[in-house]
Amino acid sequence: AVATIICCLRILNILQTHHLLGPLQRSITRILLDLTIFLVILGTFLIAFAAGLAKVFNSAGTLSVDARGAFGSFGKSLRTLFWSIFGFAQLSFFNVDDQWGKEVSVISEVVFGI
Repeated sequence: AVATIICCLRILNILQTHHLLGPLQRSITRILLDLTIFLVILGTFLIAFAAGLAKVFNSAGTLSVDARGAFGSFGKSLRTLFWSIFGFAQLSFFNVDDQWGKEVSVISEVVFGI
């Protein structure tokens, strides 16, 4: 399997000299570089917002079952934010049942909305 991959990569080097396929290969290489940069920036933002939401919900007193399952720790916050990119998040995650519940809910919804 590894030998097949290496053979295909060697063919890509040969195709660089072709007058039609060479520019396409360079374009795809640049697109993949831009995609990598975008994913690094997106990952940085996801980590920052996951840390912020985890901190807000850990400072809250009693969390609802949905909030504890979605933002109870950094890993859960990161997972929730990742799936929210694809539209799989609910606003019921932000319910907090204590004296600061309304403030925590508003702050977390604003951060989540950004």
